Amino acid sequence: MNNVNLLLIESSLDTTLKFIHFEALKRGIKSQYLNYEEIAKPWVFIPKLNVNENTIAFFALPFTVNQVEKNYQAIRENYRFKGIVNNDMLTHNFLKLENKRYETYIFSKLSLPFSRFTNLHKPQFPIIARKCISGRSKNNFLIQNQQQLDTFIRKYDVTNWIFQDYHELVGDYRIFVLGDKPLCVVKRNVKILPNKRIIVKIAEESSLPKNVLRECMELTKYIGADFLGIDIGITKNGKHFFIEYNGRAQFKTTKEKIKSDIAEKILDYILNKYK
Repeated sequence: MNNVNLLLIESSLDTTLKFIHFEALKRGIKSQYLNYEEIAKPWVFIPKLNVNENTIAFFALPFTVNQVEKNYQAIRENYRFKGIVNNDMLTHNFLKLENKRYETYIFSKLSLPFSRFTNLHKPQFPIIARKCISGRSKNNFLIQNQQQLDTFIRKYDVTNWIFQDYHELVGDYRIFVLGDKPLCVVKRNVKILPNKRIIVKIAEESSLPKNVLRECMELTKYIGADFLGIDIGITKNGKHFFIEYNGRAQFKTTKEKIKSDIAEKILDYILNKYK
């Protein structure tokens, strides 16, 4: 595999591809690692990339789009790769892939359970407000009454948010899917802050029923992803629903919590797929 050349690009706040980069270097595999911020400014030329007929590219979804997508498209147009990880998924534009409203459309299309939208004219509290394009659980809020909803509407442009029924959970889970198999499942602790923002933290390795895993595989295949993070909620009555999926799933904390060799497995998958 010494003739393989990896090109890995992600946002500076992300670490997924950095772990894969370090694993590749450890194995003596050529790897070029860049951040989108290095190529995102309009006045900066796209750097000369070390690309040849053996290059496998992995473009992680960035947190901010603007100039990034133009430069990403320029790279796709000016270079030819042996393979591109998540290639089918990347046929969609970045904004669509990041939009939680669009994700609910996909869930509905595949008949996957998800939390229904709330009628703001006749809300049944509590409800949850989630920003359509956001990241790292920074924009999920619990709204418990009409007064809180009125305050929220005055503060934010509601066209950028989705409002859904809130379910009290017995379990919140993140499943990492690699190819056509589940890579690992972790349970997450949910915490509601004083300002009603909802955050999650990885707690421990866990498992999910086979039917839920099967639905996750179906979703991953439909999206066209090689590597995907999917968030699942389990309610008190034992029913599950899809919260969201993440095309730039991070596993730094998961790696630390469950001592899993996730980067090694992803690299093995990439090398095997494009050998």
